[in-house]
Amino acid sequence: MKRVLCGILAGVLLLSGMISCSSGHKAEVGGTGSAEAESGPGYDRYVYRMEDGAIGWNQPGIPYKVNLVSGRTTSVCTDPLCMHDTEECPFYGCSGCAVDGEILFYRCSIPSPDENGAVTERLCACHVAKGETRVLREYTDDLIFLGARDDMLYYHTAEWEREEDELVCTYRLHRADGKNGSVEDLPLPETYRTVGGYIDTRDYPKILMFDRDGIYWTKTDEDLTTSIFRSDLNGENRTEIKSGVKTMAGVYSEGYGYSLRVAVELADPENRRADGSAVGYSLMRTKLDSDEEPERIADDIGSSNFLVTERYIFTMEGISPVPEGLKVKTDPYSRGADGLTEILNGCRVWRMDLDGSNRTVVGETSEFFFAGKQGVSDKVLFDYYEDGDNVWLAFFFMEKDESGRLVLSEDTLILNTGTGKFTVGDFAG
Repeated sequence: MKRVLCGILAGVLLLSGMISCSSGHKAEVGGTGSAEAESGPGYDRYVYRMEDGAIGWNQPGIPYKVNLVSGRTTSVCTDPLCMHDTEECPFYGCSGCAVDGEILFYRCSIPSPDENGAVTERLCACHVAKGETRVLREYTDDLIFLGARDDMLYYHTAEWEREEDELVCTYRLHRADGKNGSVEDLPLPETYRTVGGYIDTRDYPKILMFDRDGIYWTKTDEDLTTSIFRSDLNGENRTEIKSGVKTMAGVYSEGYGYSLRVAVELADPENRRADGSAVGYSLMRTKLDSDEEPERIADDIGSSNFLVTERYIFTMEGISPVPEGLKVKTDPYSRGADGLTEILNGCRVWRMDLDGSNRTVVGETSEFFFAGKQGVSDKVLFDYYEDGDNVWLAFFFMEKDESGRLVLSEDTLILNTGTGKFTVGDFAG
């Protein structure tokens, strides 16, 4: 149903109690304490974000759910009176999320009460539609979220030991079931370790993507190239697919990698795109289990923002020229570098099949500005929900501040690709 998002965490103690905020009750869906706010057919369709951008494995703060039918953006904490500043809130200390299916996985970092500097990492799961949360395990080690699939979370624990005069970190693989609360220890083909007082993300395997019955993994080699291998869903029967990979695709889905290649730079103003852009892209697709060269499946792509679902590829392009001198004030993806930021004035959204065929427009709006780091595929069109033939898309968009510069809106723009209707998901807190 939904795509994979990723995150981080760490543990040993299994808890099964259900938690809500200070009232201690199991809250209803909708963030208002009432089931009337979000109920009825299809009202359990959500995408997720933080107030200031996308969720991630190390993104601190309270996650928010965007209801794709009602358009309301509300905290996943369903107690309307909760301030999220004490341990009575199940999301207190939230510092990373991953989501798939009906389950939002998150970690909470809780300082030790005796002020000795120790931190307990709680691995938690929230059934968002039911408003139920539970603690799956507690750890004194670090947790590293790898990916979620079918209400399951794959993650490493990073266990620290002192060997002679050095701190050594050993990684272990686990899988948590968000529905029944169980946690399994999964095998790794070798012992992965980091020497030194820090976690080095190059030293352990990371999940690249899932397919129907397996997992694709990546591992950084000593020469800083990447090896790609595949396992079953239990992490076993690993087979190397490729090694020595120097350039990775922007998006991976169901056995393929997708990337954009600059196809043309139009110097002649008369030949520029309708939005005034001088750049066009070609969309490339690579089958991971093959040595074939990347296949060009679509041309005349209007921006570097695209998204791949289980059935379709969606791309977007600007409609009108960007006003001269318009700048981004707080683009969380450009790190303050306006020159790397791609700004769109309005957008036209295209849908195509996974092989690039049957390309058609599914939505168009001239009311909003969009901005994201050039070449980063999912920083504007950031999430989706797929239900049968229909797909809802979620976009970050920009608003002008008092100085006339663009800032990221806390609201979310939603497109129902079946009807072509855009809706602003208002931030309700």
